[in-house]
Amino acid sequence: MTNGCNSTVEGNVGELLALLVSQTEEAIFCVECAGHTVVLFNGGAERIFNYKAEEILGEHVSAIVPVQERKESRVQTIGTRKDGTQFPLELTISTVEMNGKDYCAVIARESEVAKMAELAQYRKTVKQQLLKEMDSIADLKLASRT
Repeated sequence: MTNGCNSTVEGNVGELLALLVSQTEEAIFCVECAGHTVVLFNGGAERIFNYKAEEILGEHVSAIVPVQERKESRVQTIGTRKDGTQFPLELTISTVEMNGKDYCAVIARESEVAKMAELAQYRKTVKQQLLKEMDSIADLKLASRT
């Protein structure tokens, strides 16, 4: 019976997977389903949520994402950083069972749609500021001529 992970790597595939999870840029964390406690938190998750792994491991997942009943493996939600700021987040969630316990394995990404909207708003704000500055400069030039 296969576990869904085929490999030609000699030795411990578990070690290879642990290394890949720890080194990837993607935010990956794992939650024990029964108590909603964070049991794995990689470097990518540290960067997105601004928590060090040792600060969030063993904590309730609601510190970073809302607990919700889900029926889909892809979820749009709001993440919370250590400083309390919230941001749009896309989650891909898989439930796995190991040693009689259920876990939710989560890959988290900041929402690209939200990033684009934020960038558009920033550009709009900068454009408005530039137009005001240009108007002020034009007013100063007119005033200096009189």
